[in-house]
Amino acid sequence: MHLIINWEDFLQHHWQKHPVLLKKAISHFINPVSPEELEKLVTEQALESQLIQRNHGKYQLVHKPFNGYASLGQRNWSLRVEAINHSHRPAEKFLSLFRVFPDWVKEELTVVFSVPGGGIGPQTKPSDVLMIQGMGRSRWRVGDRGSSPVFDDGQNDFSEAMVDEELSSGDMLYIPKGSAHEAISSEAAMRVTSFIFGQTTACA
Repeated sequence: MHLIINWEDFLQHHWQKHPVLLKKAISHFINPVSPEELEKLVTEQALESQLIQRNHGKYQLVHKPFNGYASLGQRNWSLRVEAINHSHRPAEKFLSLFRVFPDWVKEELTVVFSVPGGGIGPQTKPSDVLMIQGMGRSRWRVGDRGSSPVFDDGQNDFSEAMVDEELSSGDMLYIPKGSAHEAISSEAAMRVTSFIFGQTTACA
């Protein structure tokens, strides 16, 4: 597994400027954690997680303990596990691929497993995001920095999305902090996201 990115070019032309999709940024991609391992980590080690269900285009957090995949059905849900690098060695090793930033910059790895129709609702993050598509495929839409994730009527505001693409294994999507984004999986899919916090403008 190799990262195929010209970091100097990326930091100069894209970093904290606008979203960009880098196709096949990682060759021979291997998921740092499988869906089955993720299930065990949450149920046996009580890792912090969120179960997100999608009904009629709307997303809802499930406020009850996660007890495994069996009772969830085969469509329209996602399991998100945050900061997995603190308790899972392969995830920590995977995160090292992105350590091109100064020591004062904090990075955390989040893993999301989605079944068909599952995803994350429109949102923005107070951090820069490097998202790697693992197994499966997901459609991503990303607005420009400062764009609003939803209109007042609750409909997604991506009419002028800067990225509107289906991602497959090894693709990397950079989302600057403050950029509205959403994702929906077209099949069972996993994505690995590095959240980058800190005054990182000095890298550019």
